[in-house]
Amino acid sequence: MAKFIVTAEGSDVGAAGNDEGMFLIVQVTDEAAEPVTGLTKANFKVWELGDLLVAAAQKIFFFSEIKVDVPSVDLPGVYIIKLDVNKGIQTGTFAFGVAVTKAVKRGTPATRGQALTKIVKVT
Repeated sequence: MAKFIVTAEGSDVGAAGNDEGMFLIVQVTDEAAEPVTGLTKANFKVWELGDLLVAAAQKIFFFSEIKVDVPSVDLPGVYIIKLDVNKGIQTGTFAFGVAVTKAVKRGTPATRGQALTKIVKVT
Protein backbone atom coordinates (compact mmCIF):
# COMPACT_ATOMS: atom_id res chain seq x y z
CA MET A 1 0.00 0.00 0.00
CA ALA A 2 1.34 3.42 -0.94
CA LYS A 3 1.68 5.97 1.83
CA PHE A 4 2.14 9.69 2.30
CA ILE A 5 4.81 11.19 4.52
CA VAL A 6 3.08 14.00 6.41
CA THR A 7 4.71 16.64 8.60
CA ALA A 8 2.84 19.36 10.45
CA GLU A 9 3.61 22.45 12.50
CA GLY A 10 1.06 24.41 14.49
CA SER A 11 0.79 28.09 15.38
CA ASP A 12 -1.56 30.26 17.40
CA VAL A 13 -1.65 33.77 15.93
CA GLY A 14 -4.02 35.35 18.43
CA ALA A 15 -2.87 38.35 20.45
CA ALA A 16 -4.21 39.28 23.87
CA GLY A 17 -7.99 39.61 23.50
CA ASN A 18 -7.85 38.68 19.81
CA ASP A 19 -8.51 35.08 18.77
CA GLU A 20 -7.31 34.99 15.17
CA GLY A 21 -7.22 31.22 15.06
CA MET A 22 -4.97 28.23 15.20
CA PHE A 23 -3.12 27.33 12.03
CA LEU A 24 -1.45 24.14 10.84
CA ILE A 25 1.16 24.12 8.09
CA VAL A 26 1.19 20.64 6.57
CA GLN A 27 3.70 19.22 4.09
CA VAL A 28 2.77 16.08 2.14
CA THR A 29 5.24 13.99 0.15
CA ASP A 30 5.03 10.52 -1.35
CA GLU A 31 7.32 7.59 -0.55
CA ALA A 32 9.87 8.89 -3.07
CA ALA A 33 9.96 12.25 -1.21
CA GLU A 34 8.17 13.99 -4.09
CA PRO A 35 5.68 16.73 -3.12
CA VAL A 36 2.01 15.80 -3.35
CA THR A 37 0.16 18.72 -4.93
CA GLY A 38 -3.48 19.27 -5.81
CA LEU A 39 -4.98 17.98 -2.58
CA THR A 40 -8.24 19.51 -1.38
CA LYS A 41 -9.83 20.22 1.98
CA ALA A 42 -11.68 16.90 1.66
CA ASN A 43 -8.33 15.04 1.73
CA PHE A 44 -7.54 16.34 5.25
CA LYS A 45 -8.97 15.46 8.66
CA VAL A 46 -7.83 17.13 11.88
CA TRP A 47 -8.41 16.03 15.47
CA GLU A 48 -7.61 17.70 18.76
CA LEU A 49 -6.19 15.12 21.13
CA GLY A 50 -7.66 16.07 24.50
CA ASP A 51 -7.58 14.63 27.99
CA LEU A 52 -6.71 10.93 27.98
CA LEU A 53 -6.08 11.27 24.23
CA VAL A 54 -9.76 11.41 23.38
CA ALA A 55 -9.87 12.63 19.79
CA ALA A 56 -12.33 15.40 18.90
CA ALA A 57 -12.76 16.09 15.18
CA GLN A 58 -12.07 19.72 14.28
CA LYS A 59 -13.74 21.89 11.67
CA ILE A 60 -11.37 23.20 9.01
CA PHE A 61 -12.30 26.87 8.70
CA PHE A 62 -9.87 27.76 5.89
CA PHE A 63 -7.74 25.59 3.59
CA SER A 64 -5.28 26.43 0.83
CA GLU A 65 -2.32 24.94 -0.93
CA ILE A 66 0.56 27.39 -0.58
CA LYS A 67 1.60 28.71 -3.96
CA VAL A 68 4.40 31.26 -3.90
CA ASP A 69 5.20 33.32 -6.98
CA VAL A 70 8.81 33.93 -6.01
CA PRO A 71 11.54 32.24 -8.09
CA SER A 72 13.79 31.46 -5.10
CA VAL A 73 10.98 29.90 -3.01
CA ASP A 74 9.54 26.51 -3.89
CA LEU A 75 6.86 25.05 -1.61
CA PRO A 76 4.97 22.38 -3.58
CA GLY A 77 2.96 20.01 -1.44
CA VAL A 78 2.61 22.50 1.44
CA TYR A 79 -0.86 23.38 2.75
CA ILE A 80 -2.20 25.85 5.32
CA ILE A 81 -5.17 24.92 7.48
CA LYS A 82 -6.98 27.34 9.79
CA LEU A 83 -8.89 25.60 12.54
CA ASP A 84 -12.15 26.94 13.91
CA VAL A 85 -11.29 26.09 17.53
CA ASN A 86 -9.96 29.27 19.13
CA LYS A 87 -13.14 30.84 20.48
CA GLY A 88 -12.89 30.85 24.27
CA ILE A 89 -9.93 28.46 24.49
CA GLN A 90 -7.71 29.20 27.47
CA THR A 91 -3.94 29.17 27.40
CA GLY A 92 -2.15 25.85 27.24
CA THR A 93 -0.63 23.27 24.95
CA PHE A 94 -2.96 21.54 22.52
CA ALA A 95 -2.09 18.41 20.55
CA PHE A 96 -3.50 17.81 17.09
CA GLY A 97 -3.49 14.88 14.71
CA VAL A 98 -3.61 15.41 10.95
CA ALA A 99 -4.60 12.65 8.53
CA VAL A 100 -4.30 12.87 4.75
CA THR A 101 -6.11 10.40 2.49
CA LYS A 102 -6.42 10.28 -1.28
CA ALA A 103 -8.17 7.60 -3.29
CA VAL A 104 -6.42 6.89 -6.56
CA LYS A 105 -9.19 4.98 -8.32
CA ARG A 106 -12.21 2.94 -7.34
CA GLY A 107 -11.34 -0.47 -5.94
CA THR A 108 -7.75 0.54 -5.13
CA PRO A 109 -6.64 1.18 -1.54
CA ALA A 110 -6.33 4.88 -0.72
CA THR A 111 -2.95 6.46 -0.07
CA ARG A 112 -2.75 7.61 3.55
CA GLY A 113 -0.46 9.42 5.95
CA GLN A 114 -0.66 11.15 9.29
CA ALA A 115 1.25 13.42 11.66
CA LEU A 116 1.02 14.84 15.17
CA THR A 117 1.78 18.42 16.18
CA LYS A 118 1.08 20.81 19.02
CA ILE A 119 0.02 24.41 19.36
CA VAL A 120 0.99 26.44 22.43
CA LYS A 121 -1.56 29.15 23.19
CA VAL A 122 -0.13 31.82 25.45
CA THR A 123 -2.58 34.72 25.13
